[in-house]
Amino acid sequence: MKEEQQPQPPRSADDTSVSSSAPAPSASEKELNDLRAQNDRLRSELRLFSARDTLLTELTAQNARSPELLFDASVNRFEFNDDGALTNGASLINDLHQKFPEQFVTEEAVAPPPIPPIHAGAGRDRAQQTLTREALAKMTPQEVALLDWNDVKHVLTH
Repeated sequence: MKEEQQPQPPRSADDTSVSSSAPAPSASEKELNDLRAQNDRLRSELRLFSARDTLLTELTAQNARSPELLFDASVNRFEFNDDGALTNGASLINDLHQKFPEQFVTEEAVAPPPIPPIHAGAGRDRAQQTLTREALAKMTPQEVALLDWNDVKHVLTH
């Protein structure tokens, strides 16, 4: 004769008895767990994007040369409040100033002096290049040799 099995009462969450065969989660519980994990992941990504925007804006305002690089250097030290807002942004920026001072422009950039043209003045307006006897007297023989001889002859004859 077969023994009839009595239905087991459902287990409660407080039930601490150990069973060798735990009931498999139902499809709806599995889906709920998947949705919770997805929700947590999306919240984490949203916090990171928000922190990125905040930090990049502040780094750009402080004349950082490479804000993206500085963001990457500090991303592992972010702290967030319960609302997901970055709480230690100011201290991170201070640390970045101390660790990487060369990444922050502190002065106005000075334009380098203009590079002289390679064509040595070819095509310039001759009216701007007024050669005088006094200018010739101050020049070395090498400088005079580089001048246009027609100009030198004109100055010396007038």
